[in-house]
Amino acid sequence: MHKLKAEAVARSQCEKGVATIYSQQHNKHTRKSVAFGLLGGLAGSTILMFWGKVPKGGYALIPLGIGIVGGWTTGLVTQDQDDAEHEQTFLDVCSQYTEEDELAEDDVEEDEEDGGSE
Repeated sequence: MHKLKAEAVARSQCEKGVATIYSQQHNKHTRKSVAFGLLGGLAGSTILMFWGKVPKGGYALIPLGIGIVGGWTTGLVTQDQDDAEHEQTFLDVCSQYTEEDELAEDDVEEDEEDGGSE
């Protein structure tokens, strides 16, 4: 059952095309980078709030904003770095299903030809 579901998901992804895979991977990468920036900025803000010698209040939130913007920027700049690897994986997986579909079509055509000549 699990294998059938995984195959259905893979076929669905193949039908959508590589651009959809890129979009999903880029969004995932950017969200991950923003999360890391948020954590880093939150740590910096917490340190300033409790142990910093700067005035409390809005100044302590500056590292949080810098972390979020920095994480987002890093995510956007580096989102394309794995595209070649993702495309190759996409082509490998989808070519397997394409070959299976072509073999199945050939079998159906042969069955139709055999049935028609009787």
